[in-house]
Amino acid sequence: MTALARKETQPLVLLVPVDWIDTLWDEAAPLLAPAVERSNGRWDMPHLFEALRTGRQNLWAVYTPDRLLKGVMTTEISTYPKCRMVSCQFLGGTDFGDWIDPLLAAVEYFAAVAQCDGVECTARHGFWPQFTERGFVRPYTVYEKHLGA
Repeated sequence: MTALARKETQPLVLLVPVDWIDTLWDEAAPLLAPAVERSNGRWDMPHLFEALRTGRQNLWAVYTPDRLLKGVMTTEISTYPKCRMVSCQFLGGTDFGDWIDPLLAAVEYFAAVAQCDGVECTARHGFWPQFTERGFVRPYTVYEKHLGA
């Protein structure tokens, strides 16, 4: 197998330009919706769309060589008093294992170029084994209690 043939089998990771959000949203939204629904009311799809459209968050898209959208993720840069992190907010798609490594590599490269200190991800517990296998640690777990109306 030639090097060119191997490259053609790799997924394409794209940091979606802000002016492409409107074009890609109808395809990306169904992949993001389950993660947004698990935000326990913190987010909804219209607010996420607006955050992406205004550049507050970034949209990442992962395509197969035959141009099928397999996965999407949103990120934003979080500035803390002592560090900057690329924060991965929402992740969705199919065949996760086929594209998570190239996606995380691209996000880590983006974090370095943006002079961030690292990458942090918010995810449901089912994703943690996937992340720990790739060098992430779980420094804490968030517990929440919603107060009555």
